[in-house]
Amino acid sequence: MMQQSSEPQDLWQGQGQATYQNGASPGRRRIVVFAVFALVLVVVILGAVRFWLSQVPVFVVNGTDQAYDVEIGGERKTLASNSHTAMTLSSGSIDVKIVSGPLSGTTDTVQIDMNLLDRVLSNPVLVVNPDQIAIIEWEQQGFYDSSSNSGESDYDFEYVFGKTVHKFDDIDFVFEPFPQQVWVNSSTQVEMRTRVSLPNYLTVEDIASIVQESGDAIVAERYLRTALRIAPDTTEYLDGLHNVLGDAQFMAAIEDRLDDRPVLIETHRSWQEAARAGTPDAELIVRYRQLLADDPENPALMYLLARLLEDSPHAEALFAVAADHPQMTGDRPRHALLYEALSDARFSDTLMHAQLLDEMSGGDDPHFTRHLMDAQIALGQFEDALKTCRRMRAIDSPTIYLELINLSLLQKLGQEDRFDTEIAQYRRSLKQLGFPAHVEQEWVASVVAHRFCLEGDFTSAAAQLTDSPDPYDRFRAAIWMDDLGGAEREMEQLDDFESPLVLAMVAQRNGNAELQQRCLDKAADQLAGFEDSRSAALLATLTNMDEVPFDALAELDWYPLEKALLLTLAGMQRSEIRERCYDLARKLNFHDHFPAWTIRTITDS
Repeated sequence: MMQQSSEPQDLWQGQGQATYQNGASPGRRRIVVFAVFALVLVVVILGAVRFWLSQVPVFVVNGTDQAYDVEIGGERKTLASNSHTAMTLSSGSIDVKIVSGPLSGTTDTVQIDMNLLDRVLSNPVLVVNPDQIAIIEWEQQGFYDSSSNSGESDYDFEYVFGKTVHKFDDIDFVFEPFPQQVWVNSSTQVEMRTRVSLPNYLTVEDIASIVQESGDAIVAERYLRTALRIAPDTTEYLDGLHNVLGDAQFMAAIEDRLDDRPVLIETHRSWQEAARAGTPDAELIVRYRQLLADDPENPALMYLLARLLEDSPHAEALFAVAADHPQMTGDRPRHALLYEALSDARFSDTLMHAQLLDEMSGGDDPHFTRHLMDAQIALGQFEDALKTCRRMRAIDSPTIYLELINLSLLQKLGQEDRFDTEIAQYRRSLKQLGFPAHVEQEWVASVVAHRFCLEGDFTSAAAQLTDSPDPYDRFRAAIWMDDLGGAEREMEQLDDFESPLVLAMVAQRNGNAELQQRCLDKAADQLAGFEDSRSAALLATLTNMDEVPFDALAELDWYPLEKALLLTLAGMQRSEIRERCYDLARKLNFHDHFPAWTIRTITDS
């Protein structure tokens, strides 16, 4: 019995020994299984991380005013104008191709990748811009603890453009506005937040200025060339490219667009201005006469020839035919007629053209509305002018210029009792629109100074501006106080040509010939820096004032106030034409703001 009972025990012991000898204990087997599982898990995690890193989220933006289709990494997308869309791209080398619209055929190959540290630590944003002309705004805003007494507002911004791919690090808000408030750590009292966006509030003029001021001429040139492919007759882009390239290269860059039909008027205008730097007007006139002879019913070519025939009766006749031609598009000929009439003091004609242009623009173009108001003031239609001024104030920001006109018209209508109310309302509007306190103070001081001028108290007017941070304000104050030395010091900080002409006039009145000559030299230097034909004509007149016939002075096309200054200077120097110069200057000097009173003290004496 004992032997039988021992067999199962021996068998158990034998099996146990055999198991130990052939492999491992159960504990070791568990270690092996765990190691295998851990290895598989690591492989899976690494694969997932690798896949995560290979799939890069991006924002694709269209910086143009037109929708277009694009292929990115083999995937086709339709991009709405001035918009962004999110997508995911595989990391690596990616082909980007625009397949429709004005930029069709534009291609680029870019590298899309983002390492683990970037993804985890930098919170980066990749923006892909196939057209390369989107202006992308990076902003940083500080948010303060409400208990803080700090009145500061830490803010910074930057515009970036000109590449297919932009990378931004540490971005909190992507194509969405800053929140009204964020949680702020009481120990730091300020939290900084960042965002990127498409600043669609920028005008074409803003964009052209930003591009030119970027400091990278190569990027600016490429940007402006691309922009002109989309909007080929845009004045701001043409002017910008002209500034970047200079006359000769600019002419070569746009030469092939001169044969486009319909005629690209702005492109031709820009080419003409560049050509005038090295080509006699006579040669240009021959060229455009031939263009018109080949297409005699083309109103755009009539206009382009007429603008080369400056100060000629034939020019105005061509402008008139072009303006009324049924095939004429745009307002250039009509505007030329208005400008001719305004500079000649033919204010009834000015009013007619201004009314037509105002109607054509729907009353929303401040440039034309201003000319309408000018004509109404010059004709003594003060009630109508006040209505036009109020309309401009309603559609435009509260400018100093419009407020000065407003006060002047109230005085002409015998409503000086409204001065205080109007100035108080102007101050409130600046506050409501969030203008900084120093700007509000400076602008209101200018308006108050104008009020004193209207009342004939130039001493009090000067007192308002003596301590202004603006050298032009201090220049005006010095002129009113007859402080020639102070006026010259302030003039040296200004970069216009009108201020030297004003001081030259005052210097001659005071018998200071040396100061007068310094001022005339400075005005000539300023005019020499301008490349347009009107500035060149004014420069030629200024430097030969003793020899220019009165008729040439009278026919000179320039803004009324500047022309009145030139006529007054000529009349002071030349007794044989003085009365005719003064008579026309008085007609053109129809506004009541600086330097109108200085001109009147001379022409009315």
